Amino acid sequence: MEYNKELPVGKLDTQILEEIVLKPISKSHAGLITPPGLGLDCGILDFDDNQCIVTSDPISATVQSIGSLAIDINCNDIATTGTSPMAISLVLMLPVGTTAKDIDIIMTDARRRADDLGVMIVAGHTEITEAVKQPLVVATAIGKKAKKDALDIKPKNGDLILMTKQAGIEGTGIIFSELEEPLSKYFSTDEIASGKKLLEQTSVVREGVIAGKYPVSMMHDITEGGVLGAIWEMCKASELGCEVYEDKIPVLNLTRQLAKTLDIEYMRLISSGSMIIFIDEGSKNSLIEGLSDSGIDCCVIGHLTDNSPLLIDKNGVSTEILPPGADELYKALKWRG
Repeated sequence: MEYNKELPVGKLDTQILEEIVLKPISKSHAGLITPPGLGLDCGILDFDDNQCIVTSDPISATVQSIGSLAIDINCNDIATTGTSPMAISLVLMLPVGTTAKDIDIIMTDARRRADDLGVMIVAGHTEITEAVKQPLVVATAIGKKAKKDALDIKPKNGDLILMTKQAGIEGTGIIFSELEEPLSKYFSTDEIASGKKLLEQTSVVREGVIAGKYPVSMMHDITEGGVLGAIWEMCKASELGCEVYEDKIPVLNLTRQLAKTLDIEYMRLISSGSMIIFIDEGSKNSLIEGLSDSGIDCCVIGHLTDNSPLLIDKNGVSTEILPPGADELYKALKWRG
């Protein structure tokens, strides 16, 4: 590891994250049930007969819909434990030049999404600072789950890998919002409007809560690093490998076309709004039907193995799934046509 090398934009390299951030953190506290780790969306604390579930995430790559996105991405993490989020704290770091109207837009957006999800905004902080160039929102979400209802099944070889909705939902919405003018040369007004509207579909709380009623062994919302990054992190956390089939990964034609235009990989594009779920073969159909009854698409994209995580293309050729690097979103946002 080169300590003096400048790091790229985006999530930390997994080696640096493990060695510098995660490993030095004490994981032996009596009140700690689930410590921080790769592929784990939440920390879980022991609260007598309940579990207190905690997570934090920022919105830093866009200024579009940052209030609602901050609510969604944090509540999504709580939902990976199969429970509904109950409270959220918001920190707004705002650049010089921010107006009261700007703050009102962010907070109105956040309040509406919180109300939709039944989540209370209970604390936070706001300030104008020269430390940021654009609005930055950091949130912490909290959930509560009875210990008797906790997900305690371990992933195993042969379990199926399910995915809800489509790849690249959030990334597609952000890109069309941030690059509307240059993309207008390649996409129609209706296509751009449809792309931007995807930012309204970045919640996975409903599928997380529904899936929590079935014998799932692990859930992970698809954020930076995209579908393949999420799967690698889950395999790392479960100490298993997988076989994932490229042609089974659902993706909108609009996202596929956008990825081709910008020369990016949609399977490595941030995708809040989609969830990866591990479940045994015998429970798969009932979970898919339960999600479908609530209008949520879900399909099998692969299975767990005792080997390395592999992506298999339509010709049967397999390549190893590598750890997530900088999300394709950051490459896309530099594109100007």
